[in-house]
Amino acid sequence: MVFSRSDEESCRTVGAVFVPQDNPALRLSTSIYFNRDWHQQAMGYVAHSRFATTLQIWDDTAQTALPAAPIAPGWNDGVGWFEAHGDHTEGEWIDADTHFPATGGHWYFIQAGFSASVDADSGIFGVADSTIHVSGWLSYLMLGIWS
Repeated sequence: MVFSRSDEESCRTVGAVFVPQDNPALRLSTSIYFNRDWHQQAMGYVAHSRFATTLQIWDDTAQTALPAAPIAPGWNDGVGWFEAHGDHTEGEWIDADTHFPATGGHWYFIQAGFSASVDADSGIFGVADSTIHVSGWLSYLMLGIWS
């Protein structure tokens, strides 16, 4: 995902569908490799950026989402007049998991999701800029029994 300057938002997901037997303790696990570079600066205006990574479970039969498990890295950051923030990280592995009860016969969609947004203003009094560049891949998305 790459964003720059104005109001932009995007999300990407990787997932799978399954129908389980009754199980009070299923476990969804993943391992994600990240490269990230984000920067924002303001010269007379303001800028903001947000990035989130989550493990999500959707019970399609019940039409409900189970609580999403947030995964680092993530941020929600803004800059005011004449400020600058950012981070550059290459080659970071993140392992994450979440546990949930599954109802037999229900259709479930499991996914690792990434979302990002940028917002920056500019005008006659200055300029602000917000940029995000994130790349990576999932090593696996695994469903198992938690014991």
